[in-house]
Amino acid sequence: MRSFTHVISLGNRCATAYNLRRHFSFGDGHLFDWWITPYPGLLALLDNLSADWLYDPASLEMLPDNRAVRHRPSGIELTHDFPRVGKHAGPVTVDFLDYLDRPKSRAGYLIDKLKGLNCPGERILFVREAAVTSALSERLAALLPLARFEVASIEPVANLGDWRGDPALWDAALASLEARLIGDHKPFSEPGEVQPVLRTTDA
Repeated sequence: MRSFTHVISLGNRCATAYNLRRHFSFGDGHLFDWWITPYPGLLALLDNLSADWLYDPASLEMLPDNRAVRHRPSGIELTHDFPRVGKHAGPVTVDFLDYLDRPKSRAGYLIDKLKGLNCPGERILFVREAAVTSALSERLAALLPLARFEVASIEPVANLGDWRGDPALWDAALASLEARLIGDHKPFSEPGEVQPVLRTTDA
């Protein structure tokens, strides 16, 4: 059993972050937690690690079904960053560009938090649900040259009709990593929803 000071999701979807938090019992937030992140997009953001780049209004587009906003250069879907119509998970509001400040500020904070892990005492386990290549480790090594880290790829886990997935299947996949989290961390709490989603009133 290997010990890590941080366990961080690298996508590709919200279920990865949720199950890492649940399995390892922590509530700390990280940059890629609540996005849909294709692998080329993950590499692209690590190459351009800036909230200004990710939230450039000229690079943001609404998906055809209005379910999310996508960063066009990377393909990252900013699934929970913008207001939606109604009390439930309705379509993203058409004026989403008026609401850039909050998600951009949050991303900037989480980018600084990630960069702040570049310390000799940190041992980080990065986990992605899907295959990875050496290009990912190379980018993380350039970002965190002083920290020790490992990158774990797990096979995609069946969704079974719930965004969280089957906890038993996830526990089996994560137990195979033979890892444990050490140190003081914010406690895990079951989210009422995927993660804060700004909402308008019914309209």
